[in-house]
Amino acid sequence: MILLTGGTGLLGSRVLALCLAMQWPVRVFTRGATDWRSDSVPHLKRLGAEPFLGDLRDGSKIEAALEGCNVVVNMAGTMRQTKQLSFQEIHVEAVKSLVNAANKLGVQRFIHVSCLGSETNSDSEYFRSKWQGEQIVKQGQFYWTIIRPSFMFGESFILLDILEPILKNSPVVPVLGTGLNQVQPVWVEDVAACIMQSIYDKSTADKCYDLVGPKAYSWRELMLYLCESLGKPKPAVQIPALLAAKALAPVEKFLPNSPIGKELVQLLQAESCADPAPMQASFSVQMLALEEHLERQKEVPSPVAEEEPAEVASGAGSGAERYLDTDTGMSAPPGLGIFDE
Repeated sequence: MILLTGGTGLLGSRVLALCLAMQWPVRVFTRGATDWRSDSVPHLKRLGAEPFLGDLRDGSKIEAALEGCNVVVNMAGTMRQTKQLSFQEIHVEAVKSLVNAANKLGVQRFIHVSCLGSETNSDSEYFRSKWQGEQIVKQGQFYWTIIRPSFMFGESFILLDILEPILKNSPVVPVLGTGLNQVQPVWVEDVAACIMQSIYDKSTADKCYDLVGPKAYSWRELMLYLCESLGKPKPAVQIPALLAAKALAPVEKFLPNSPIGKELVQLLQAESCADPAPMQASFSVQMLALEEHLERQKEVPSPVAEEEPAEVASGAGSGAERYLDTDTGMSAPPGLGIFDE
């Protein structure tokens, strides 16, 4: 049994679909919802996954969820800290509870999704908390792999979601600092493929992988391009980072749950790029660029019904097909051990 945390998010929903396409048994740790119309539990059951209701801040729930599991894929995380949910709680304390429970129950495999740019001395609390979570995983008594993607894009692009009100309503494109720091957005399908391929691949154990797309942008280039993609081209204006942080202080005070604040200033100044060669050497990925993806999105009509894309049903393009028995079409994961010897 594979336990997924964060299994209903942008990345998690893709990993879940691929696991189900492989006919691997999957349990999804979810908080559910109080509104029955938006409750994820019936949806997960319809897909064929086993939902487990709980809160990742509850260690006893985590331990119960891990009963009978030999693989954990931890994709839980947030870029928007609120009074109800802090970076420390979800990126550090929850990871510690997951690792402790996995150690206690003898879990063999632990895939942990962090982020590119995580480091101990970062000015960003988000990046520091992600780095702390990585160190906790590395101390686990299991085969671990840490996945560190740059900003992911797919059905949505969280960076664009956060910036869209600014880009649409501001008369100019605000660029913090020099705007020369680099970013390489990565397609969520490629990240999901790397996770799938790593689960039963011993060569990826006890390693960290930086996952990036094929094209690097300066933040200035990216901001201008995102404006154009929204149909709102406008000139760029550089703003000193300290000035921006001071200007956003009142926003944080009166709108504490807003994603616009000092953390956003730190994220927009960070480098988020890496050499893709190690990723490409270990995994089969398509390396779709952000621009190509957004152009594809313009060409695809809005669906009239909620359907799974054809490639999900077949596992095509995911890297999952490497585990298929070509004679039967059935999934063929390793038997007793977590790895094929």
